[in-house]
Amino acid sequence: MQTAANPWYREPWTWLLIGLPAIAVVASLTSAFLAIDGADPIIEDNYYQRGLDINTTLARVHNAAALGIHASVEYDGLRHGESVWVKVRSAQGLHDTALQIRLIHPARSGVDRQAILARVPGSSDTEAEYTGQWPDDSAPTANTGNAINWRIALQGQDWQVEGDVQGRNDIAAR
Repeated sequence: MQTAANPWYREPWTWLLIGLPAIAVVASLTSAFLAIDGADPIIEDNYYQRGLDINTTLARVHNAAALGIHASVEYDGLRHGESVWVKVRSAQGLHDTALQIRLIHPARSGVDRQAILARVPGSSDTEAEYTGQWPDDSAPTANTGNAINWRIALQGQDWQVEGDVQGRNDIAAR
């Protein structure tokens, strides 16, 4: 007496032989999608120009140290139209009529903030005040109150200082 053979789809070995390669194909397609979608840029497009920019920045930082620049930064918030104030003290006279401020996120450049501040009339040469607002073309709103170590960069005509965002946001040339 012979037993009737089961149809192929009732056999567990058939599903094992079909299932394992199918799982491998799905996993490899998922890995490929994640690799392509989340790819990080490895090489700067114009690395030579970037190197020249670094040298210019270093020269600006050295100028700031030679001028003895110290700055205090305050801001209402990071949304469009909210105010920013900077008070810059220098051992020598400052003649900058405008100042660029950048709030730099350590990992996501898409949330960096940037504004141009105007000098407040009546400021002295050694203690200048600048004020302005965040423009609407800046990055989306970001929270500086969390544990991320934001950086602030202030740039004048021929000097630049950087510092970490902390309680009072005082930064000095080093």
